[in-house]
Amino acid sequence: MTLTASTLRELVDQGKTTAQIADLYDLPDSTVRGRANRAGIKLSRSRAPDIRSIAEEMEPLDAVEYLIGVVEQLQAITGVETAQETWGFHLTKTERRILSSLVSASPRTLNRETIFNAMYYDVADADDLPEIKIVAVLICRIRKKMPANVGHIHNVWGQGYRFEPAEGAQC
Repeated sequence: MTLTASTLRELVDQGKTTAQIADLYDLPDSTVRGRANRAGIKLSRSRAPDIRSIAEEMEPLDAVEYLIGVVEQLQAITGVETAQETWGFHLTKTERRILSSLVSASPRTLNRETIFNAMYYDVADADDLPEIKIVAVLICRIRKKMPANVGHIHNVWGQGYRFEPAEGAQC
């Protein structure tokens, strides 16, 4: 199935995010943005869909399973008291959430939307959220703080970020 400019325009008009469209057509988010740009389609500020809107679109049993999975992921992320105790260096709460989500997903790659949701799952008002581009800024800050003996966060072009622990690291 090919993503045409007219189909892309219809999906954007329906309120689909570029991430949702990319998932539908098994394309990187950057490819969808590029096609929209070339077709002259104005994209609204892209925000990852919130957990509530995702669950509301599902059948009740599927929504319960999805929400249980979200809660389990968040428990793993927020269960760490401080990065100092776990990794030996200081991180802010948001940076800790990012690193915890990447470590728990390792060796899989997490896209920006997943990381963004892990960062701000507890913010009730979507208007209080920053742009999704903040993920890249915070990843950069974590990289500057993280010693080499812990590991490294890799960019996976068009897909997101992946944590690779250092050899012998206890993560």
